[in-house]
Amino acid sequence: MTKCVMKPSSLGNVSLSPEATLALEDLDLTLNDLLDRHREGDWGSVSPDEVSTNSSSIEDGEGVVLSQYDYTYGVVFIKTCLSPFKNERSTEVLTGWEM
Repeated sequence: MTKCVMKPSSLGNVSLSPEATLALEDLDLTLNDLLDRHREGDWGSVSPDEVSTNSSSIEDGEGVVLSQYDYTYGVVFIKTCLSPFKNERSTEVLTGWEM
C-alpha cells in the first residue's frame, strides 16, 4: 500500500488537551513532531483496519484519520476529521484516557 500524506492545511484547527500538553512535555516531544508524523502517514500503532480507513479518508478527502503513539507512560492519539470544506477540518491531540 502506498503511503498517504496529508497537506498541512488538511489538519484544520488543531487542539491540544491539557493532559496531552503535559504528556508531550514529559516525553520531551513537540506537537509539531507528532503532527508531522501523523500528516506524513506514520500513524504509529493503529490496526491494519485503521490504516486502511486512514488511507481511504485521505484519498476521499473526508472522514477520520487516527494515529496512536504508544509510550512507556501512556498513549497519545491524534484524530483528524477531514472535510472538503476547509472550515470543517479539525485535529485533536488527546491522551489514551481521553479517547
